[in-house]
Amino acid sequence: MNRENKSSFFQLLVIFTFLPKSTPSFLIDAYVTVTYYNETSNYTTTETCECGVYGLASPVAKAVGVVGIPKNNNYQACDYNTEFTNTKKPWIALIERGNCTFSEKIQTAVRRNADAVVIYNAPETGNQTIQMANFALSPHAPGSRGAEAVWTAYLNVSWRVPHTGVNRTVWELSEEGVYGQDSPLEPVAGVLVPPDGPGALNACNPHTNFTVPTVWGSTVQVSWLALIQRGGGCTFADKIHLAYERGASGAVIFNFPGTRNEVIPMSHPGAGDIVAIMIGNLKGTKILQSIQRGIQVTMVIEVGKKHGPWVNHYSIFFVSVSFFIITAATVGYFIFYSARRLRNARAQSRKQRQLKADAKKAIGRLQLRTLKQGDKEIGPDGDSCAVCIELYKPNDLVRILTCNHIFHKTCVDPWLLEHRTCPMCKCDILKALGIEVDVEDGSVSLQVPVSSDASNSASAHEEDNRSETASSGYASVQGADEPPLEEHMQSANENLQLVNHEANSLAVDVVPHVDNPTFEEDETPAQETAAQEIKS
Repeated sequence: MNRENKSSFFQLLVIFTFLPKSTPSFLIDAYVTVTYYNETSNYTTTETCECGVYGLASPVAKAVGVVGIPKNNNYQACDYNTEFTNTKKPWIALIERGNCTFSEKIQTAVRRNADAVVIYNAPETGNQTIQMANFALSPHAPGSRGAEAVWTAYLNVSWRVPHTGVNRTVWELSEEGVYGQDSPLEPVAGVLVPPDGPGALNACNPHTNFTVPTVWGSTVQVSWLALIQRGGGCTFADKIHLAYERGASGAVIFNFPGTRNEVIPMSHPGAGDIVAIMIGNLKGTKILQSIQRGIQVTMVIEVGKKHGPWVNHYSIFFVSVSFFIITAATVGYFIFYSARRLRNARAQSRKQRQLKADAKKAIGRLQLRTLKQGDKEIGPDGDSCAVCIELYKPNDLVRILTCNHIFHKTCVDPWLLEHRTCPMCKCDILKALGIEVDVEDGSVSLQVPVSSDASNSASAHEEDNRSETASSGYASVQGADEPPLEEHMQSANENLQLVNHEANSLAVDVVPHVDNPTFEEDETPAQETAAQEIKS
């Protein structure tokens, strides 16, 4: 069935599945299911075969859709603006091999939003298939990706123009050629010779010949380069190998019409040890027309510049290793930093818990006192609590700190639990009571006074250094303000009045506390001393 009958009477529904196989060339075969549907007779038939091969750069995936072929008998789809008979998704483009690269055919179908592309082999190849190398379009085309470096070629082209009986030579130097990927990188020179006969410019016929000029006055052929046009249904390797067999020093392939001066790095493995370059269509057409007018054109090819891909295998490896190292270092630092913060937080939490426990013990050792009517704290000149700024009233329960400052119990206890210092003078109650906290391990040590005399002398020395504006203190609990040392030198009447005042002030209701017996022990010597003075 020919193409016209297929396009006129049938719609094709093609379903692809794949089955990976371990073959020496790592081919991936494709199972192809073709459904033929005749709209006239409503007849459907299905064929299944393992007759496809995935391209090297193709995703290995399943595809399904109605087949669309190029319009206007342009079955090879080498024209950039090729239209297809069906573009309703999902659809699959069916394209014939030849005249342009596999990549260009696939890109043409991609621009028409095809879901997949099926390329069938050239005529007279039977059911032979190859694995398509559909990697790159052109080194200068958008979206191209070449895995190998590209070497340009410097071209020195000369035209020997007969003019009024004198040969005139015109030279033209440019960097417009690209060496093939399998071509030797070496200079070469010779006369450009196209294939013989009309329609033989593609040199796809294995019997194609070249008419090579000879040295003047002899039969020795001059050094020559084959000038061949791209396309015609054969590969680059076929064209270049034919030129190699005919004795050419090199092969110059110019691109097909419509590509202007666009060039690609040709892949031509097994074509022979021959220099092969590609030039643009405009350049090649100009040279061909000059040769057809009888002008002898000579070309000197020299190795140009190397244009490597932006990212090669070494760059990818270096970037991957660098990224891995940076990522590992970042993750390691984050783990170390998080572990350190967690450790510090736990240590701080343990320290706070230990300090609160110590503060509770210290608060329990501080003395409590219930104020009564007549105490100087609730007199006309009475003080107020420095925490709540309220005047003391009878029956208020106050806490007496080691620095002789008093506060409401309900006011100062929460403060001491968090800060462990006097709200007024910042005296540390833990240090004052002999409780030392080791910040590193949180251990607590208690300093027990060696003797009551040493404790009394230390208290007296500490009391002299404190503020004289204390609202009350341990002296109030013991009875009254202790007279200074020089006041003991006053008259007996004054001393007697002072003792009587102290005796009256002893009628204070003091709440005993078992955890702080030192306050009562300190009170006894003072009372005994006052009694001895009265007796004397």
